[in-house]
Amino acid sequence: APASSLRLRFSRSAAALGHFLSHDAIDARMTGVDRLGCEIDVTTATSTMPLRLPFPVAQSSADNVHHTLVAMLHEARSGLAR
Repeated sequence: APASSLRLRFSRSAAALGHFLSHDAIDARMTGVDRLGCEIDVTTATSTMPLRLPFPVAQSSADNVHHTLVAMLHEARSGLAR
């Protein structure tokens, strides 16, 4: 996939995480991860909902997954600061 497409998919995942964490979320817990993305349970005052955050590309190692998750978290946090 072209680099611009990968950046857009990455930004959408990070934006989704930022959206859920910036609104009514009181807790977010990662419940699973695989080479394609991660599962997060987001809890609000009234419910808990599952959220699937896909990675921009399939990851080939645990180290790549780690770096991708850290980058997504940084991007989500920077979006919250705006």
